[in-house]
Amino acid sequence: MSPLGRIVTVMLVGTCLHGPMSSRAQFLGCQYIQQLTLEACQILEKLYNHTNGRQWFNASGWLRSNQPCDWYGITCASGAWPRSITKIHLSGNNLTGELPGELSLLTQLRELVIDNSGRGVRFKKLTSNIPAVLGAFPHLEMLILSENELVGTIPAELGNLSNLRILKLDGNKLTGPVPAALGQLDSLEELDLSNNSLAGSIPEDITTLPDLRILSLSNNLLTGIIPPELGALTTLIALDLSGNDLTGVVPAGLTKLGGLIRLSLADNQLRGPLTLNMAAFMTGRTSCFLEGNTLCLPDAPPYDALEATPLCGLKRDPACSLCTDVREPASSECRGLEQVYLATDGAQWTNSSNWLATTAPCDWFGVTCTSGAVTELSLPANNLTGHIPIAIDGLPDLKTLDLSDNAIAGEIPEELGRLEQLERLNLSVNQLSGSVSVPVAALGATIPACNLLGNDPRLCIPDRSSYQSLGVDPICGLALSATCTPGVLARIASLAAQVTSGEILLTWSTNRPSTNRFDVEVKDNGAFRVIGSADTPASQDQPLTYSFVVTGLPAGQHVLRLHQHAPSGASHYSEEVSVLVFADGHVVMPAFPNPFHDTTSIPYTADTEEPMSALLYDATGRRVRTLYHGTPRAHQTITLRVRSDNLVNGLYYVRVIGPDGIRATQAVLLLR
Repeated sequence: MSPLGRIVTVMLVGTCLHGPMSSRAQFLGCQYIQQLTLEACQILEKLYNHTNGRQWFNASGWLRSNQPCDWYGITCASGAWPRSITKIHLSGNNLTGELPGELSLLTQLRELVIDNSGRGVRFKKLTSNIPAVLGAFPHLEMLILSENELVGTIPAELGNLSNLRILKLDGNKLTGPVPAALGQLDSLEELDLSNNSLAGSIPEDITTLPDLRILSLSNNLLTGIIPPELGALTTLIALDLSGNDLTGVVPAGLTKLGGLIRLSLADNQLRGPLTLNMAAFMTGRTSCFLEGNTLCLPDAPPYDALEATPLCGLKRDPACSLCTDVREPASSECRGLEQVYLATDGAQWTNSSNWLATTAPCDWFGVTCTSGAVTELSLPANNLTGHIPIAIDGLPDLKTLDLSDNAIAGEIPEELGRLEQLERLNLSVNQLSGSVSVPVAALGATIPACNLLGNDPRLCIPDRSSYQSLGVDPICGLALSATCTPGVLARIASLAAQVTSGEILLTWSTNRPSTNRFDVEVKDNGAFRVIGSADTPASQDQPLTYSFVVTGLPAGQHVLRLHQHAPSGASHYSEEVSVLVFADGHVVMPAFPNPFHDTTSIPYTADTEEPMSALLYDATGRRVRTLYHGTPRAHQTITLRVRSDNLVNGLYYVRVIGPDGIRATQAVLLLR
């Protein structure tokens, strides 16, 4: 070669080694790269080698091109060389192994995204721990490592990423607690730690994040209560805490989340009834799931105006009472008030503010409490009808009872005579009738103020020795009457229902023998209808015990009561009893929602403890997945949930299988 040729060759090589290179030039090693710093190039090289880059689905340019900013998944800042790496996006690319901690030295990195979620493709996964040094990125805004096999705990150092907007570590094998340090991420808008094995409680620290819009901690092992402080996250549009072991009630603070679109608290151990305020809040959510808990929705008149039924997967339950969650006054007093409302048609009262709508009975209209006990019930001229319930004796500290100037009928229950603290009783100007019992007359004879005037003329006090011995005449304004006959209505001392083979055996007892007729009524669509009657005791050996067998009711929850009729025309209702009827030993409720686009749920309850499976099949009969396999306790409701993950649109079948074969099949339709 001539000297000139050698000079030209040297100049070309010099250009290749020291000047900007074409993207088609072969990668010769990081020491020959000018587009990035040597350190940045070596970090990318280490990322490739540590995550088995040879098996990536797309490794275009990696360790082949001399311009790393053009390598697949790499984005650099524009400007003079050396350039800064700002984004690494390698989602769905079959990365395996571990992330090198040296990534944190890419100080200008704003997005690190390696998300292996997707339908129909089995990706290899990242393994090992999340390097704690990833918390050193000064400008990182997005960290997404979803659907890998990362293990260990979430480093508290991630709380140092002051510019982070999105943190998604869902679908890994992470353990330990949710770091309280994440509450330092004031710029965070989305936090998704779902589908891991995180334990402990939800830290209150994350309830102070001012810009958080999406919070998902679903399908972990979290325990404790839902922090009421979550109501401070007023920017939230999605909250998913489903599939944990959270306990307690749904905190009232959640009703402050007016912008919330999606809410799922399903499959936890939450308990209690939904207040009317909470139920109304739930109806405003586009997507809402509460099933798989022991939550319930009262079947009470204040809830009649709710637009959505079922509500978030909950159906109206006649056995659901707000009183189960009342702390003050005692739940027994709350139930006494509840029975007053139901027995006197509270839905038609002129003023029923807060009744059966909140868990604070002391704030219900007409109720006054002292030292945590109900001491006054004053509802005069309030359009009360119906009758006075025997559960009135559930208010033992009552000092004032004023139900005057209404339209209450029937007899005065002798249980009212047990209110030993009563000082003022006013039942005047109603339609009460029948003979006043000795206990009620004895109470009226001793209290400072008592008025029974202005009722049905048949309301009277017998002129008999047991009344004469009280030494007072008149009593509560009523003179003793020789023509007044003893009460004609027997007091129902007990009422019970037992379910066997789809039938209900209803039994009740009275305080004395009676020839009155007892109509058995069942509640349908909010109203009671008569389904049979009994007028003779069950046997001569048990003259105070009656029974009736109810048949023909469909599987599900039912409410029953008795309506006692005397020949004189007097009548009285018993308290209500709620029962669950099983068809062939189990109850399978309809799927809701159906069709569905995300998740549908099917509550299942068996009346015996025995193994069962729930399987999902597609329209061709191919088994797709197992929804449940185990042995639930008798009368324990389990929720079969069908998620749309990895499913295509179309018709599917949920089949429940017990020891005796197929028990039920339901069709569900997935539409996205």
